Amino acid sequence: MNKFLFVLCSFFVTCALSVAVAMHFGNTAGTAAASLLYLLLYFVTANKREKSVVTLRKGALLLLFFLEFIFFISMLFTLVFSPQRSTVTLGTAATALLLAPIAEELFFRGTLFKVLKESFSLPFAVVFSSVAFAFVHSGLSAVLTAFFAGVILALIYSLSKSVWLCVLCHFLNNALALFVTVDKRYVPVVLVISLISLVLTAIYVKGIWENEE
Repeated sequence: MNKFLFVLCSFFVTCALSVAVAMHFGNTAGTAAASLLYLLLYFVTANKREKSVVTLRKGALLLLFFLEFIFFISMLFTLVFSPQRSTVTLGTAATALLLAPIAEELFFRGTLFKVLKESFSLPFAVVFSSVAFAFVHSGLSAVLTAFFAGVILALIYSLSKSVWLCVLCHFLNNALALFVTVDKRYVPVVLVISLISLVLTAIYVKGIWENEE
């Protein structure tokens, strides 16, 4: 419990410091500052690391499921909220594609989720870590996307024990958000196709997991 309180307090301090940096130097600088502090927290709270139990096949299936899920969510929110895409600078791309995926996964899944799971229950750990992950994003569409992505990433980490699989998922999610656009006229069709693909993949993944247990 003491470790959980330390991590939680450190998280809020990190949020406050990153907001202060963002106000003075811009959002990219704020995200970079938060990422560096997440890395520091990860190494400060380091204990025995869990050994990955996921095979290449299972890892690829989890990655595919995550990408299909996040694509479905992004299409749904594009239809509902019509979010405006911001200009992508070199600094934004470097932070979103390199620093943030590594730092945020090491902290939110590799530290916060793990501490929560050890102190409380799996469902509580999944929801609380996902809420915290959503908390550091801005804009309704981004917050909701981050929450649902956090839930899936926490479950992927719980199943695979591999934080680096989560890093890869996070990287591809950010790449999708930065560079992939779909004409809004085609969003409903893409939404239906992605939902069907997501359900079929989920059924297949479930079958593979049960057969290989």
